[in-house]
Parts: sequence; structure tokens; C-alpha cells
Amino acid sequence: MPLRMVGTHTDIDERKSADALRFERDHAAAADLAKSQFLSRVSHELRTPLNAILGFSQLMELESTLSAQQRGWVLQVLSSGRHLLALMDDILDLSSVQTGQFPLHPVSNDLHATVHEARAMLGKAAQEADVTVHNHVPTGTSAWVRADAKRLQQIVSNLLSNAIKYNRRGGWVKVNAQREGPLVALSVSDSGQGLDATQMARLFNPFERVGAQRGPVAGTGLGLALTREFAQAMGGNVGVTSQVGVGSTFVVRLPAA
Repeated sequence: MPLRMVGTHTDIDERKSADALRFERDHAAAADLAKSQFLSRVSHELRTPLNAILGFSQLMELESTLSAQQRGWVLQVLSSGRHLLALMDDILDLSSVQTGQFPLHPVSNDLHATVHEARAMLGKAAQEADVTVHNHVPTGTSAWVRADAKRLQQIVSNLLSNAIKYNRRGGWVKVNAQREGPLVALSVSDSGQGLDATQMARLFNPFERVGAQRGPVAGTGLGLALTREFAQAMGGNVGVTSQVGVGSTFVVRLPAA
């Protein structure tokens, strides 16, 4: 009786490819988590000595015996220290939202009141930049959103601050809001220099300032990255349209209250 063998053949190339992709995805996620945790720890460790530097610099500022040159040095230390402190706060927020350790307390928020508060807070900056800010957000319930109040204030302040800083002298900023189904769209338009397609593609990347780092306007390059993360964490999104030489419009959509 002749010997017969029975077997099966299974092509596992597809499964191997899927396993490789899963490994790469998990490896990238682990690397991102490790990076975020490292940044968070470093930021925490730096806050204590930086607060001491700022505290002693403020005491030195009060000294009546300082010369004009010495006072200028102290003010430069204070300005740089506050900029670094703001950068660390932004890094902590970004690492927290990326690692999921980001507490949110959604409540009903009046967008008109939120914009009014941010406008008042940035009034001096707008005056110095010779930029007029118009709050056209309606006062009715159509402009109420459900969001974490602190993070919503950061979103509005970030967008208004950018619209003022990157504007032109004698320019304007217009803020409006309208209902779009289950969402409310908050738009911030400016008469600034505008952005091209390449700049818009990089705009929401952390530490990306699309060339502004070579200019006189101070910034960390984290404001828009945080704005996007906050909006997505609260069930919304953010987008931008722009035209070089004309201006830009940023739109944040959040769940209606």
C-alpha cells in the first residue's frame, strides 16, 4: 500500500505583517508615553528652583539702591523666568492630556462671557499692538457650550492672544459663534499676515511656530497644540482657514450646552 501524506498550507505573510504593524504601533505609543512622562517629571523638578529665582528677583526689583542698568538686568531675569514658567506649565498640560491623566469637569459655559473675560485680560496687549478686538458672540443660549471652564478659557485666550500678536498695527480681531447642529462653532478671525498651505499643515504640532521663532514675537509654540488637545478631549475639534496677506480664521467646535 503506497504511503500517502496529507497536509495543509497556510499563508501567514498577512498575519506577520499585521503583527509587525501592531508591534510598531505599540512601540511608538510606549515611546510617546515615556516622553510625556519624562517631560512632566522634568517640568515638576524645575519649578522649585525657578520659583526661587523669580521670588528673589522680585525682591531685588524692590531694592531702591539699584542703578538703572541693574534694574534692567533684574527685569530681564524676571521676564525670562516668567516665560520659562509659562513654557513648563504648557508642557505639563500637554503631557497630562497625552497620557490621559487630564481631569475635566464639563459644565455649561457662556461663550460671550468667556470671550469678554479673555478680551479684558488681553486688553493691554491689544492696545500696545494697536489691534481692535470685536466680540460678536451672541448673548443668547445659542452660544453656550458644555466644556471644562478652565480649559475653555485657555482655548479662547490662546486664540485671541495669537490673533493679536501676529496681526498688523491698526488691525482687527473678530470673534463670533454660531450653532452647528449638536455643536457650537467659535470663530476667531484676524487681519494678520495669513498662512500658506505648508504652514497650516504644521501649525498644530507642538513647539512649531512656523517661522515666527525668528521674529520679535515671543511664544512657546504650544498654544495651538494645547488648543487642539483640549478641544478633542472635550468632544470637539479645531480647524483653520487662511490667506496670505489677508488673515486667518480659527474655528473651535464644542458640544452645545
